[in-house]
Amino acid sequence: MGEDLRFRLAGSYYHNGSNAGSGLTLYSGDRTGSNYQNVIENAPAGAVLPASTGIFASGRLNPGFSKKVDAIMLNGFLKVGGIEAFGTYESSKGRTKNETADRKASQVAGDVIYRLGKDECTYVGMRYNVATARLANTPAITHNNDIKVDRLAFAGGWFVTRNVLLKGEYVIQKYKDFPTNDFRNGGKFNGYVIEAVVGF
Repeated sequence: MGEDLRFRLAGSYYHNGSNAGSGLTLYSGDRTGSNYQNVIENAPAGAVLPASTGIFASGRLNPGFSKKVDAIMLNGFLKVGGIEAFGTYESSKGRTKNETADRKASQVAGDVIYRLGKDECTYVGMRYNVATARLANTPAITHNNDIKVDRLAFAGGWFVTRNVLLKGEYVIQKYKDFPTNDFRNGGKFNGYVIEAVVGF
């Protein structure tokens, strides 16, 4: 479509009908690490949280499908000049080895980025992400049993070289409709992250 106009649409489907143990890692196997170390973590009274490297998934929501899982994902990308838009829709269902009925989870996310300069080596952008799921061992009475996590982030970055990126982000994340005995009930965090990335 040319350098100033690009479009892409992709989809994927994943199925694992049964796992003899508890090792399904579609949602728990990412070891890239979290941008939000030690946020919304459950530390017993008087206990000290482990080092941030020991909590790789801080701030994330894992539906906990360890016995079986079916997942479908759709991704769309549109670039018009210096503006890029990226969207994701994901729907999945599964259960743990101790559950007899499947649960559902879904995610919707959208990014908008504006690249600046002749070489587009700087950018500003924003992202909104909302994930909905029913927690393990929660009865499927109504959709009111679903919990929700939403995230709004504003970011900017500068490619110092082709392989070195300096970026900053301000994020607001909220936890909604969690059970009253869940430590994430009414949870919220916000703050900024500054990172340098080297990629090849």
